[in-house]
Amino acid sequence: MPNPDAPPCECDWLERKAANPDVPIFWDEMTGEYQLRWGPDDAKASSIFYHCPFCGGRAPASRRNKLFAVIPEAESVRLLRLTSGFDTLDEVIDAFGEPDHDFGSSERLMQPERGDDPPTVQAARVLQY
Repeated sequence: MPNPDAPPCECDWLERKAANPDVPIFWDEMTGEYQLRWGPDDAKASSIFYHCPFCGGRAPASRRNKLFAVIPEAESVRLLRLTSGFDTLDEVIDAFGEPDHDFGSSERLMQPERGDDPPTVQAARVLQY
């Protein structure tokens, strides 16, 4: 996590490295973050730079939190009630129509073994409206 007491980076090391196509450091305009990216093109992973590795100064503040809506508790409860009781995909589509995006079974919840019970993995289909 960023140290709010650290002075901002003034050496521009991250900026220079992000401008070099041979270095895996990128400036993400949407989030306002410098990121280290690796892996194959279809499955890139990334880590955020909170501080410059050269001078230790703070990297620019991330705007990532501004990309997500904050849902009030009352709205969360309303949505939970609205979406509970469905047993099939057809019931969901009948109630809400075709989704804008169908991400398939992209969410997985892994539970470690507990006592004599083996570890489990649950997959959830993700639809976006």
